[in-house]
Amino acid sequence: MRKKQAAFTLVEAIVAMGILSLFFLMIYQSFYSILQTAKIGADATERVQRERIVLRTIEDALSGIVYYEQNQEHYAFVADTLDFNYPSISFVSRVPPDFIGNKEFGAQGLRRIEFVVEDAPGEGKVEGNGKTIKEIKDERALVMYQIPILQSIDATELEDPKRWVLGPGLDTFMVLFWSTKDLIWMPDWEETNSMPSRLKFEVAFKRPDGSAAQLVDLHKREVVVFSDTITQTMQN
Repeated sequence: MRKKQAAFTLVEAIVAMGILSLFFLMIYQSFYSILQTAKIGADATERVQRERIVLRTIEDALSGIVYYEQNQEHYAFVADTLDFNYPSISFVSRVPPDFIGNKEFGAQGLRRIEFVVEDAPGEGKVEGNGKTIKEIKDERALVMYQIPILQSIDATELEDPKRWVLGPGLDTFMVLFWSTKDLIWMPDWEETNSMPSRLKFEVAFKRPDGSAAQLVDLHKREVVVFSDTITQTMQN
């Protein structure tokens, strides 16, 4: 008698293919999970690094404030913080050697610096196959402007301020000023003929998913302003 050859039946082949598909699906899900975890970690690291740069930039700029009493129109400390959503502060500072923009300004370390909140337009709706894939809404950004105070002898006109976007996706930027007269924190500084002795600022950015920042995301800093004040007597 001839022996029957062993072979897979159709049902056995289907079951084997199903098991093999589940195996590959598990591998894909594990690999995708690893990639997502790595991406989330990279995004979080980038966000933390960006926040550190923003905080250090503001602190470094405030640490070198210079004020000439006899040239208040050029060295005045100007704050426009009544609009909670779009505050700005402007002052003259002698920045450190590693400050942002030193390559553009070279040896001109004395600059007027302005921190201002501006609108950063989004890209609108992104369409695909007749369906909306995502919608990028308008957001606010923390922007820094710099312009040298001391112009070159050969300069025929004033330079345009250089612009740096320090942080897109801004959620909160608030500045308070210490009043030595009333001993309280003031939301606005109207004394353009003098310098505040202390400033307090708060910065927070939106979360990676675009949601509003939480209390844990809020960074607070208090800076004592050791301004290099040049009195009229000293200048004379």
